[in-house]
Amino acid sequence: MFAGCYSPTYAPGGACESACPGNLVCVAHVCRAPGATDAGGDGPRDGAPDGPSIDGPPGDVDGDGVPDNVDNCPNKANPTQHDEDGDQIGDVCDPCPHLAGTAADSDGDGVGDACDPQPTVPKQTIAFFDPFTSQLAAWDASSLQQTTIGNDRMEMGAGNADSAFARLVVSNAETRVYTGGRVLSCTGAAVGPHELAISFSVNGNNYYYVQAYDSDGTDGYLQIMQASGGGTVFTGLAGTAFTGVLPAGAFSFQFDESVAAKTISFKSTLGGTARMTLNAAANMDPLLSPGGSFGLFTRNCDVRLDYFVVIQTTP
Repeated sequence: MFAGCYSPTYAPGGACESACPGNLVCVAHVCRAPGATDAGGDGPRDGAPDGPSIDGPPGDVDGDGVPDNVDNCPNKANPTQHDEDGDQIGDVCDPCPHLAGTAADSDGDGVGDACDPQPTVPKQTIAFFDPFTSQLAAWDASSLQQTTIGNDRMEMGAGNADSAFARLVVSNAETRVYTGGRVLSCTGAAVGPHELAISFSVNGNNYYYVQAYDSDGTDGYLQIMQASGGGTVFTGLAGTAFTGVLPAGAFSFQFDESVAAKTISFKSTLGGTARMTLNAAANMDPLLSPGGSFGLFTRNCDVRLDYFVVIQTTP
């Protein structure tokens, strides 16, 4: 006895947000034939490149074991259904996976308008996104000091350890970075300094970094900094002051580096309060240049990161 099933064919090319009719799958907001890939190339997510959509069984087009009618990303396999921002769009389908309710992607490049540096120019990709559900290979395990990754968080400086460090091996050049979480606590004002910093464009011991910093509970600053002379000379490029110890509470960092324009911008929230946007020219030695890693550093503070996003712009 032979069994068969009827599978009508629909013409590809229609616009979509998440689902398509019949045998088509939604890729980069266009209905395509099963197995088609994103022509814009939306790059790696969760440390691995996106593969072609899977032509799964009836009712589960992506074959991830979650029925289409309850799947938060029905056209890309995501059996864990992880949804970092809680907007019911699974991370692997979400063009801004750290920002809730941001499905619009006007240029169709796979990066949503709300987090795209050029929302009408299709030149961006999400090069890396980590919601910290587990430790991804891109984190240099040998570099982790007082740092743990898993259970939807990266925690640095457990127990206000003197210092904590992590190195992320992801290239950066024309790059926008988002990260956020909470400063859980810092040691008392008399025990310092207190610091939360991210380095980038690392060229040996020369690099740039953004930071929140105070010296023994006084002279607090948000800064764009440059390290040169083999990491022995530190120059402030732009800064704004805050009072007292680096404040506990919600924090977020967004910074943009442009090799072409030789500029860096830095937006931040600290202690739940949005701070002044900083802008700096990066035209001193070392020049802003492509780097192969980021460095995350905390000192005398216990910090939880909830996500880390790297968005690349192609020339």
